[in-house]
Amino acid sequence: MRSSSKWDTFKAAGPGASVQFSEAEVTSRGVAYVEERDVPIKDLQIYFCPDGTAEAKGKVNVLGRDVSVLARGTLDVSGGQNRIVVDELKAGNLPPGSAQPSSTRSSIATTFATSRWGSRSPRASPPTACTR
Repeated sequence: MRSSSKWDTFKAAGPGASVQFSEAEVTSRGVAYVEERDVPIKDLQIYFCPDGTAEAKGKVNVLGRDVSVLARGTLDVSGGQNRIVVDELKAGNLPPGSAQPSSTRSSIATTFATSRWGSRSPRASPPTACTR
């Protein structure tokens, strides 16, 4: 079954429905999602972590420079509205002199918030994926 068909079937299913997606399928849907909403995230990749969380890594442009970012969190399917809960946001490759300025962290967090992601504990350390 094509992944878009899987997404359509899953969206149309009632409460309690279950489906499994691969990292490639979720990454493909994530790329389409950010493109549909014109969110400025490049090179998006989703990883499933052994602890039950997932990580999304990609690049955002901050102050004219591509900054590597990594968001770690879970999918909340309660309340009838699926949403991504971001527990941690990391950024690396920051422009010189901006190791942890709140304006840079805010810019990165705003980029993720635009795609309905939020940040609870942003950190300015180089991102690494849990499974790679």
